Amino acid sequence: TPTWVDDAGERVLTPGDIVGAPAGEANGHRFENNSDSDCLVLAIGNRSDLDVCTYPDIGMKTTTERYRLD
Repeated sequence: TPTWVDDAGERVLTPGDIVGAPAGEANGHRFENNSDSDCLVLAIGNRSDLDVCTYPDIGMKTTTERYRLD
């Protein structure tokens, strides 16, 4: 049971739960595994050529450029 953490607080998830983080919102979010067991999470994102990540809770911003192998 992973825990979803964002600016609104913590939410313990159960199998089959879905959570989302709208693009463009300054709301840092993450998954945490607070158990002694393994946890599997499927994370899906976009495939834009330039990915921008902001971490408003620690004042950090990163960018990643994707390279195409066409």
